[in-house]
Amino acid sequence: MKFPKISVSDKSRWIGALDVLLVIALAWACAGLFWQLFAPHSPQVRLAPAVEAPRSAQMQWAGARTWFGSGAQDAGESNLSAQLIAVIAGGDSYSAAIFTGLDASMPTAVKVGQELRAGVKLTRVERDHVELDERGQISKLMLQGASAPAVAAMPVARPVVGAAPPAAAPAVGGSISEGPSSTLTRGQLAAAMQSANISDWAKGISSAAGGGIQIDNPSQQPFAGPLGLQGGDVLKSVNGANLTQNTDISTVYTAFSQQSQVQLVLLRHGSLLRMHYQIQP
Repeated sequence: MKFPKISVSDKSRWIGALDVLLVIALAWACAGLFWQLFAPHSPQVRLAPAVEAPRSAQMQWAGARTWFGSGAQDAGESNLSAQLIAVIAGGDSYSAAIFTGLDASMPTAVKVGQELRAGVKLTRVERDHVELDERGQISKLMLQGASAPAVAAMPVARPVVGAAPPAAAPAVGGSISEGPSSTLTRGQLAAAMQSANISDWAKGISSAAGGGIQIDNPSQQPFAGPLGLQGGDVLKSVNGANLTQNTDISTVYTAFSQQSQVQLVLLRHGSLLRMHYQIQP
């Protein structure tokens, strides 16, 4: 096989082309070397750890119990300079409590949601204590005569009227006639309280001159009707505890709210009469 002959002119052209390519390659290499030697150096790129996200501010949990309603489990004892002497426990729409020490003149009745003092609100009423919101802090005030742990509260369907039991006292002296016996339900007693304005809990009564609670106006006193009391009656004792003044009506409330049998001694038309009551759920 014969290869075609390359002329001298063709050889010159190919050699010239190769020279051009070599010059270009050499120039490229020199340019790269020059850049490596004299170009400004940039800091070495490094992978840095992610910046830690700022910690969120610590939440204040002091009032957390009140965000979704109050709770009694961890409520501390209240430092309020007042005494809880009676409660009317049931639905929050009519639950209330009676305090002394808020007003120098007489006990004060407060409904759930009302303020006892500026910044102190009644939030819950139980059978033996109340819960207060004292500027965002939930506290507990025990009923006088009750002790922790608390007695289980009665169901809302059966609201009760309660009060702190007084110290034991000797029975009223003199000849006492036996009066009639009556049967009541706690529902009747609760209904009597619901029909009245709680601020009028002590209306229709006064302190008798010789000691006791005098019924001045039976229509104004919620318990007068259910208990069969008459105008002029003077309540002298309940279950052996002497009654000396009108504020002792709370003692009457507690007897009928916590006892299944109640004996009420009263003075009617100058004679002592013992009334008997059977209290059913």
